[in-house]
Amino acid sequence: MKKHFAPIISCSLFLFGFTTLSFSQMAPTDFGKITKEEAEMKSYSKDPKADAVILFDIGKARFVPQDGSLYIQFERTTRIKIFKQSALSYAEIEIPYYFEGTTTESVKEIEAYTYNSADGGITVTKLNPSNIYDEKINNFWRVKKFALPEVREGSVIEYRYVLKTPFMLKLRDWEFQHKIPTLYSNFIARMTPFYEYTLLMQGASKFSAQKDWTDYGVDHTFAGIKYEELVHEYTMTDVPAFNSEDYITSINDYIIKLSFQLSKIYYPDGAKVDVVKTWPALIKELDTHESFGKYLDKVERSASKIIDIEKYKLLPPKERFDKIVSYVKSNYNWDEYKGMYANESLNKFLEHKKGNSGNINLMLTGLLSACGLEAYPLILSTRDNGKIRDIPFLDFFNYTVAAAVINDTIVLADATETFTPSNLLPIRCINDKGLLIKRDAVKWVPLSVNNPSLLQSTCDIHLLPGSDTLNAMLTVKANGYQALALRKRYYNEKEKLVGDCSSSGYIVESDSITIDNMIKPDSVLTIKIPLKMETEQMGNRILISPFLKEPVSKNKLVDETRTYPIDFIYPDTYTYSSKISLPGNYKIVSLPAEDRINNPGFSFVYKATSSGNTITINGEYQFKKSVYKPTDYDIIKFYFNDLIKVLNSQVVIEVN
Repeated sequence: MKKHFAPIISCSLFLFGFTTLSFSQMAPTDFGKITKEEAEMKSYSKDPKADAVILFDIGKARFVPQDGSLYIQFERTTRIKIFKQSALSYAEIEIPYYFEGTTTESVKEIEAYTYNSADGGITVTKLNPSNIYDEKINNFWRVKKFALPEVREGSVIEYRYVLKTPFMLKLRDWEFQHKIPTLYSNFIARMTPFYEYTLLMQGASKFSAQKDWTDYGVDHTFAGIKYEELVHEYTMTDVPAFNSEDYITSINDYIIKLSFQLSKIYYPDGAKVDVVKTWPALIKELDTHESFGKYLDKVERSASKIIDIEKYKLLPPKERFDKIVSYVKSNYNWDEYKGMYANESLNKFLEHKKGNSGNINLMLTGLLSACGLEAYPLILSTRDNGKIRDIPFLDFFNYTVAAAVINDTIVLADATETFTPSNLLPIRCINDKGLLIKRDAVKWVPLSVNNPSLLQSTCDIHLLPGSDTLNAMLTVKANGYQALALRKRYYNEKEKLVGDCSSSGYIVESDSITIDNMIKPDSVLTIKIPLKMETEQMGNRILISPFLKEPVSKNKLVDETRTYPIDFIYPDTYTYSSKISLPGNYKIVSLPAEDRINNPGFSFVYKATSSGNTITINGEYQFKKSVYKPTDYDIIKFYFNDLIKVLNSQVVIEVN
């Protein structure tokens, strides 16, 4: 009996197959045989500013028998030309691999070389296997690491390896696009009839070339069944660098890549299993999982041994929620590992008081429920993990938070972050939507942020007579995510604050800085910095920046066009106010002009006035949405250019 694999193509964009490439015109892709042109290459003509270029990236995946089962064998061969010092990091290779208990993927047959031009020839330096090492990421992932030797500007590096996995869900994505240009990317998947995958294409509407065929040349056998491989080959050439990393969720959401999701298993005895679950089936699986639903049940049963349940039940729902979140934050530490499941048993977690995000937030959910609140776990995908696709695969999710119903409103909490208010998720969790794990219901909860965070800078500036130095009191107030960023950066790090001030051109004394509400996340954070700063001279005139160095000074939106959303994560409001006191012998030559913009997406107001020798200037802007459409790119870019120009405008004064 022969069975043939018939793939289901389910693409985020329509795919069309073309075979228009002339492969004879491509550069050689033989490992270990670089050309003189590659060795002497100075830049990439289609992107002269590129720090490096991938000359070729070739992947092959096939199913191989091992220990009575089928494993996926993934081979990769990559060659990169280094143009600039800034690209040397491309010689530091990391290969992640997965394991569960004693079952693990393996990375073997690593081979790597560095090629350098020297005295009209090419020197070759081989990677020493003793320089390959493993590093544990968490309880499920490790990474194989190595750095190629003798890499410098002008080097060509290449490496290859073989990864074997017994996990059929772990058929690797193939990324055609990277942060540097790619001349040639090719992926060949040789499929077996026993596993059927759904193919998802992202970031492009077609390949440069695509071919599908059945390989009748070699018969393969598994469990007594002979079959031929069905081969899929995908090629893309001259793929541009993906270099727009500002204001996006994750590069993984937008680069050109192929993803494979296991959808069906055909067993040798004729049985068939649909791997693609329904959302209710996925929720049920989590609800009965030892490290998820059952862990949550254990927390609820043990809650009276952990906290005084009856005391908490006396509190109003919102205060009860806040107090329980605060309790978990104060008594349990996050080990910095993200996780949807608890990675420690409840007894070990209570003993060590430390665990992954799954441990902490399932604990939080269980305590909220035990104290009489309606609470459920909510699973999501963090920003660096990419957006969730509308296919019920658990692999799309990697994180759990707590969701409680307070006054008919779902409130989300994450107890891993000490410095967030009780109802504010860490930024890593603000990613489209999350799935509530509630029996007999499929409910998606948006993870967008509607309430703006505030950053307020107030400058009280005094120019001393006959001096080219100004004295100022800079007061910064912040709440929400703006305060979170400052708290995480400067908690117990006052010297880091002094260093940042010095980098801005301020002269400050550490002992003179005062900070209020650093460890009170529900309160406004206030930082007061007495400083001195040199003024800018232009002949007999003095130029003063009224808001000092506080406003944004560089527009990160530099691309000509954009095809994906502008993601600010959360709406925010920036306010600036300045009072400049001048000595009596100075006069005002010019003040910046007034500016005002107000529409549903953006507002900006700026006004400067004077009275005698006192100048008052106020500015405020707000991006009112968390996420803007690609069609808004040009106008958002314009707004940034305008506010950068105006907020950094200078007051001009001179001696009478």
